[in-house]
Amino acid sequence: MAHLLSHISDLTHIWPLLQSIHTSSSAAVGLTILGAALLYARRKRAGHALVLYIVRTTIAINTVFVLHTIIFRPPPNMYRALGAPLGTRPHRLLYAMKQAEPGALPYGMDALWERFQEEEMIDVYIRYGHDVLLQCENCSRARDFILYALVGALLQYTAMAALVEVVTVAGTNSEYYRPWGILCLGTTALLEAWQTYTTNIEMLMFEDTTQTVHEDLLFRRQLTFLILPIVLHLLPSALPLDLETQRDTLSRLRELQRKLQAIILCDAAISRSSKLRRLQAAFGERVQHELRFARMQPSLAQENASRAVNWETSYSPEAARVRLAESQQQAFLATVKAATTTGRMW
Repeated sequence: MAHLLSHISDLTHIWPLLQSIHTSSSAAVGLTILGAALLYARRKRAGHALVLYIVRTTIAINTVFVLHTIIFRPPPNMYRALGAPLGTRPHRLLYAMKQAEPGALPYGMDALWERFQEEEMIDVYIRYGHDVLLQCENCSRARDFILYALVGALLQYTAMAALVEVVTVAGTNSEYYRPWGILCLGTTALLEAWQTYTTNIEMLMFEDTTQTVHEDLLFRRQLTFLILPIVLHLLPSALPLDLETQRDTLSRLRELQRKLQAIILCDAAISRSSKLRRLQAAFGERVQHELRFARMQPSLAQENASRAVNWETSYSPEAARVRLAESQQQAFLATVKAATTTGRMW
């Protein structure tokens, strides 16, 4: 830690680090601006649609940026450029470098060859990549390179955590998944650090492969950064856990229960009263007369067919009870849906 603080005290020592993490810094600045825009939209009550528009625009920009990085800006790999497996000895690498065409090799090959005079630096190259080995000019031991690579990776994960905060901001129906998104990022970071530190490089050197540990783990990290925001946004809204929404839902369900009881009592009152039964029968005859007239009109025939309503049902008390039960069921489902979508969705 003291060694790291001594580097931070001099800006010239950390300038290569600032150059290597400029992408993460730009992402952090962009996410800060987007977060401020979201807070402004919420305070001005600009509406749910504007918040969703900002979130989806952010996800689209992140998707395009990560895909561009994966496809057009892969990490430099000397072994792949030379077509040499990881177990190739340094003198053979030097011979392949001299035989390679100009422009076919990554940058800094002369400085890289000077680093490769130490066996430990080959291990660092395979674990932490081309950029870390070349850009950390003041690093001399493996511990220095570990600290240098750690800062850049932490900044990238911090920027992605800020993006998860933006994607799961209140008003997007994804706020419930914010801890799970942060947990996924933390698990990915710990797994990447563990695999970087514990991978057996000697076993890889016996395999006929040109893919370094850094290249493999960086690709997994980029896939996580690409997929996680999209998944968090597309997941269905979770059950609201706040007490205010639950109280509102229960009050609406109690109101619905009272209305259903009133409908049942009204139907029972109609069944007991001969006057009400006559009025119900007269109403049914009047409705059927109007329907017969509607069927005779060509302009209304198609509309009636599209509604697919069975108008042949008689208006007997039994049929009325069937219709009442169906209407009660539909009213119950509609009220439950309305009660549970007040500010939140299931």
